[in-house]
Amino acid sequence: MQTRVSAMHHWRDGGRLHPAAKIPRAAYPLAEAVGCQPKTAAHYLAKIGRLAAAVIHSYQRSGDHVGLARFLAQIETAKAGTDVVPLSDALERQAVQAAHEDVEAVLAYVQDASPAHRRQLLRAIYRDVAELTQLGAAIVREGERA
Repeated sequence: MQTRVSAMHHWRDGGRLHPAAKIPRAAYPLAEAVGCQPKTAAHYLAKIGRLAAAVIHSYQRSGDHVGLARFLAQIETAKAGTDVVPLSDALERQAVQAAHEDVEAVLAYVQDASPAHRRQLLRAIYRDVAELTQLGAAIVREGERA
């Protein structure tokens, strides 16, 4: 009968990599962030891509575009290196209402280019420009601090 050697000992006489060398670098900060061992974090990293794809497909199949946007917003903010800001229901309703008003203003003007519809469209445009100007100024200030 042959003696079986655990996987931890194969690297010594088999010339393969040490088991710790198989753990990707990204697993260490992930392990610290979620409070687990690096090996566990390496398993998370191996599976998370497929899981994220399944989540996205589920949102798309269900037609839940708001849920999909919330999910993707977390990913985009993480990619940008900023903190995740949860989208509250009130903020979401406000954003949807503003977008709805903008679309209605454009449609009303396209259907009838009356002075009243022109004013409505310009108010919507100026409101968006004012919001973007404030955002742009905040970004410039942040860039100057860096």
